[in-house]
Amino acid sequence: MKIHYALYDPATAKDGQYWTWLSSELKNAPLNKYYGDFAAKHLAPNPNDLIACDLWGGIVRLPTGDWTVVYRVLNGGDDKIGRPGRYVIITAWMKTSETLEQDLSSIFNSILFRSIAEHSTELPVPEPQPALLTEEMQFCRIPSAFTGEKTFTGTECVEKSVAAFAGIPSDGIESIHLKIEKTSMKQNAEIDIVVKQKPKPPEREKPAEPTVISPVNKPDGGKPKPPAPPNNNNMFYKLLLVCFLALVAAVVWHLYKPVLEQDNPDVAEIKRKIDTLSSDDIRKIREYAVSKLRGRIPPTPKQQPQNNPSPMPPPQLDEK
Repeated sequence: MKIHYALYDPATAKDGQYWTWLSSELKNAPLNKYYGDFAAKHLAPNPNDLIACDLWGGIVRLPTGDWTVVYRVLNGGDDKIGRPGRYVIITAWMKTSETLEQDLSSIFNSILFRSIAEHSTELPVPEPQPALLTEEMQFCRIPSAFTGEKTFTGTECVEKSVAAFAGIPSDGIESIHLKIEKTSMKQNAEIDIVVKQKPKPPEREKPAEPTVISPVNKPDGGKPKPPAPPNNNNMFYKLLLVCFLALVAAVVWHLYKPVLEQDNPDVAEIKRKIDTLSSDDIRKIREYAVSKLRGRIPPTPKQQPQNNPSPMPPPQLDEK
């Protein structure tokens, strides 16, 4: 079986990636997905407390790409500016179809894994020769089926959990994550299985049933509704319309009044006579109108023709 190696070191970036070295058969997309979805969620709380004989890591069967990853978290010492808490992750990648019923625990004791564990605190971690980043390995077959047990403790937790992992079928499984924490303080392993979700069949739409509301079920008990109050807004708009029409009529009359007076000779003559009245004539007309209202009409004043301003002399009688 072919195994491809890659190293993750957050204290050393190469071409914008923290995968400082990797096999030519590996791509950044599955590497980053593995780290974000699985490795980042299973980091040692204090990586500087890990020693060479501790095993903090696991096995992941990825949901896409037909990849199975065996990984181990190692003590990285300090970063470039002397801060503690640095860690490195050494990973081994294999095709999932080739790992079923195979004992993958021997990878934790492989030459490359043990070599990186001895130099994990160096900055950067020494890169192996390109020929060593991909190698062929043979594994023992585990002819056991998965019994459903997912938690293992004790000194044999690694062997038992790896055997259970190998016996899990791939049908209907989205991903599997075996978490191993074997140190001087704890010895346990746990398997997380994500089952594929079956697509739900589309639900048929039920025809809507007609709703019959009886008088008893009505909120008002079936009582007749009182008459609605008068809408004051309608009265306001009607009044506004009347005012607008009156304004339009006034404007039209103001525009066409001169035309009507010009076409009617009687109206024009009356207007001309009114314009020739003097203030004394207007006063006399006012007094006449007041006297008529009081029932006393004074004698009509004699007007002299305006064309002959000088009075005519009385006629001369012949003397005999």
